[in-house]
Amino acid sequence: MQPLPQKCRLKKMSDNEYEIKTIEQNDDEFPESLRSLPKNRSPKQIFIQGEILDFRKCVAIVGTRKCSREGQELAHEIATELSINGYTVVSGLAKGIDIAAHAGAIENDGKTIAVLEGLPKIYPPGHENHAQKVQNYGCLLTENFPNSDNLVLALVKRNELIAALSDAIIVVESSESGGAHYAIDYGKKLEKLVITMEPQVENDEFVNGFQKFVEQGAKPAKTAKDVINILDSYEKPKKSKLDDFT
Repeated sequence: MQPLPQKCRLKKMSDNEYEIKTIEQNDDEFPESLRSLPKNRSPKQIFIQGEILDFRKCVAIVGTRKCSREGQELAHEIATELSINGYTVVSGLAKGIDIAAHAGAIENDGKTIAVLEGLPKIYPPGHENHAQKVQNYGCLLTENFPNSDNLVLALVKRNELIAALSDAIIVVESSESGGAHYAIDYGKKLEKLVITMEPQVENDEFVNGFQKFVEQGAKPAKTAKDVINILDSYEKPKKSKLDDFT
């Protein structure tokens, strides 16, 4: 697993905890991408540790925890290009693709958001140091404070929140039924752009996942430069079906 770079210090609020900020739906700082969700889907409040960003121009990078070295390197490269082009990198702080994405943003002094299943406890265990580094280049964000007792449901909601926050979702190495598909499926319902990267290694699960996502309308890409070109040329649908979405 690629570690996050050792380049930042975090200001502590006390010896063993950090400030958790609450942002209500009617606050100016509340992300417009979440406020514009159908009423029954928009969270009434979110909880943040770190910098309160403007939450515009966000792009998610999602994928498997059991990724290849090549897939991890590609996720890092995509995050690098996104940061250079002024995008905020959104991911979930999990092992594998997520950590590579956060690292790519941090190493290029970009902005990154780690969407978590809850706070103040960091999941997965052992990623507390990664979480601290992310806060210096963006924030940790969740709907749950304190942490939910239902971890499985909280992780599904985390992936949906990743999709809702982002203008586009980039998939790097995922099977058809991997956890990333929750973000992809929810993103499609929200009419988000989905980009799926060609598998970096010979792996039937990754190949089948890639093919399925393309069949469902995701745009295929090979390189980080391809991703930027797709983002630059993409036009959002003029007519939205979100009012019918429940």
